[in-house]
Amino acid sequence: MAYRLLPMVLPAAMPGGSRLWPSAVLLQTGVTGLFVTLLWRGPLAWIFALTIVGGLAAFLSQVVWMLRRPRPRPPKLRTPDPAVLHAGASLVWLAVASALGVWLTLAAPSSVTLRVAMAYGVFGLVGFLAQMVVGMEGRLLPIFAWYWAYANTGYQGPVPSQHEMPWRRGQELVFVLWLFGVPALAGGLAFDAIPLVSAAAWCLFIAALVDTVNVIRILRYAFLAPSPSRL
Repeated sequence: MAYRLLPMVLPAAMPGGSRLWPSAVLLQTGVTGLFVTLLWRGPLAWIFALTIVGGLAAFLSQVVWMLRRPRPRPPKLRTPDPAVLHAGASLVWLAVASALGVWLTLAAPSSVTLRVAMAYGVFGLVGFLAQMVVGMEGRLLPIFAWYWAYANTGYQGPVPSQHEMPWRRGQELVFVLWLFGVPALAGGLAFDAIPLVSAAAWCLFIAALVDTVNVIRILRYAFLAPSPSRL
């Protein structure tokens, strides 16, 4: 999905052909091998962990390829684009989670590995996966709303630009809250720092509320009735 969504978000050229195979093969091989070795407590888990990292590195090389081949930006797309910021931050947390994951396959079980595992889970599930969803949502929902708004006019238009639908200040606030919330939550859980966990939880909760308001603001365009002059 990233090979299709990221070029749209950046915007940039879309990679294709044989250059996409290394990441797919390495990731599938690594995930399957890691699952089996962890299930049977085999000693080769670190090899498959590195295979997964190799697959991610192959994917990131294609991201660099995209960045070197930008495409013209839509006239009303403002910069910096919160979707791009979220995507960039999520890739950073993915790199951190990958490094911690490889270390966990090499280290002997101890209280330290349990702490690192907490941080690993936060960076992987919250920092990468959840934040990437938030970032892509900010670009996909306006497209959905624009299509429905256009259909509601009998495909005659005009309708507001999809890039004018989101609440810009709200998106910026959400990104800042995520930028603090993810590392704070990881550090708080890893070191049993309850105040830090509480602060991170409040930041992410407020970010979720603000993002919900933004989603409602965007989706209302999809259900607006056309004015009588357009009928």
